[in-house]
Amino acid sequence: MSHFSGYFALFANLKNRPVLLVGAGSVAEHKATALLKAGARLQVVARELSEQFLYWQAEKKIEYLGEHFYPEQLLSVYLAVAATDDEALNQRVYAAAEAQAKFCNVVDSPRQCSYITPAVIDRNPLQIVISSGGTAPVLARLWREKIESLLPQHIGKVATYVEKWRHEVRRKISSLAKRRYFWEEIFLGPLSGVIEVGDEERADEIMRQSILAAQQQQRRR
Repeated sequence: MSHFSGYFALFANLKNRPVLLVGAGSVAEHKATALLKAGARLQVVARELSEQFLYWQAEKKIEYLGEHFYPEQLLSVYLAVAATDDEALNQRVYAAAEAQAKFCNVVDSPRQCSYITPAVIDRNPLQIVISSGGTAPVLARLWREKIESLLPQHIGKVATYVEKWRHEVRRKISSLAKRRYFWEEIFLGPLSGVIEVGDEERADEIMRQSILAAQQQQRRR
């Protein structure tokens, strides 16, 4: 029988949204770091807070709910993470989340996950993710490292730069197909190298000239 492979890939907007994390050890710390980076309002349940969690608490980056997990703690959150070394507790968190139709991730237990977290290549705001559907996370991590070595560090700056031009491109280039072709030409051209060296004035000139050329081409057709 073939393995289930029906995961739906998505990116969740967790900014200012409550997320429940059960556990406060080293594994939970890794999860918390990613959730806080995404802007989540993190609520933590744990018998004991590690030094890092105590620091986050002092900085008001997390809300400590106490030692004990109760299903009611899931009522107001968008999703939950169970990251303790207590398998029975992790199962209780997952079961409670399922009963309330909340997404839940149980660390190192794909069968008890309604969502999984992929290996991520982060070139903010550009992100590339790789997932094995929970079957071989080490394989996903190895391929993430291979692909990451191919991606220039400045590629995120390119994505940030072109965002300010999207409205003008949409306004001046009429069809979706033509806009896609325009952006392909932009990203394959000299713009990336110009941004790498920090010459935004030259980058603006490239964009203006490229938009003008695309408009002239439209008029001739």
